[in-house]
Amino acid sequence: MSLTPFQKRKLARMFAALDVDGDGFLQRSDYTRRVEAVARLKQWTPESPEYARNLRVALQDWDGLRESADADDDERVSFDEFMRYADIFLDDRDAVRSYSRGDTQLLFDAMDADADGKISLEEYRTYLQVCGIDESAAEDFFTYADLDESGRITRDEMGHAMEEFLLSENPKAAGNFLFGRLDP
Repeated sequence: MSLTPFQKRKLARMFAALDVDGDGFLQRSDYTRRVEAVARLKQWTPESPEYARNLRVALQDWDGLRESADADDDERVSFDEFMRYADIFLDDRDAVRSYSRGDTQLLFDAMDADADGKISLEEYRTYLQVCGIDESAAEDFFTYADLDESGRITRDEMGHAMEEFLLSENPKAAGNFLFGRLDP
C-alpha cells in the first residue's frame, strides 16, 4: 500500500522535527542534540538520571530507525529512505501500535518536567520549541488530544495521538496536530 498524500505531508513534518540540524538527514547527532536541548531547558546535567534515561531512550529510537531505514548503511537516514521505510512500516498496524505506545515513553521523558506522569500545555510548548515548531501549535494539539479535558495529556492520550498521527486520514484527529496544524 502506498502512502497517501496526507500521510506524506505528516511524515515530512515529522522528519523536519526530527532533523534537528536541518541538514536533510536523520543521524545519531540529531537524537543526542534533541536530548541536550531538553536538558538545557530543564537544567539537567549530563550526570543526572533524567538526562541518562532520555539519552538511552533516544538512542534506542535512533538505532531502531537506522537499522530499519538506512538502506545504504551510511549511518544516516535520508528523507527518501525515511519515506520508503514509512511506506512499508505503516502497512503493519500491530507494529505501528507497538511503536506508538513505546514512543510515548520517550515523549513523556522529554516533556514531563515535573515528573507527574502528565504533560501540561507549557511542557508541550517547550518540547515544540526544542523541535523547532511554532509553540502556538500546542493549543491546537491540546484541544483535540486532551480527551478527558483535564488540562493535561496522559500517557494513554499521547499514545492514542501518536497512533492517530501515523494512521489516521482524519485531519481533525488529535494525532494530526502533534507537530502542528496540517491542512487536509
